[in-house]
Amino acid sequence: MIDKLMTMKKEIQLAHAAALVAIEPSEAMARRIEAKAARVGRAVTIEARGAEEAPIGAAAAVLSTFTLQFVDEATRLRILEDVRASLTPGSPFVLAEKIAAPDAPTQAAWDATYEAY
Repeated sequence: MIDKLMTMKKEIQLAHAAALVAIEPSEAMARRIEAKAARVGRAVTIEARGAEEAPIGAAAAVLSTFTLQFVDEATRLRILEDVRASLTPGSPFVLAEKIAAPDAPTQAAWDATYEAY
């Protein structure tokens, strides 16, 4: 049991030591990212560009939120290929996108949540 706890502690320390890089073209959103990172004591480097503009580079994890809906299908594919090429083996890719709801009330609730984000 102690071995598992020590391994978990090391993994948490490594995760906290990792560089946090955000690709964000919106200056207003970049300020929000910086503020949220500061509240939890993390430094963040923000690259002021869209995901479609340049390669991601080597990454231990990629989180993509509400990105692909703003680009055409060919660009989506190119971005996803870049993510795949950038991730080290076994690394996670977390994707969150806004999708069409099955009915108007659900869509309104999802839109309100998206706008509040």
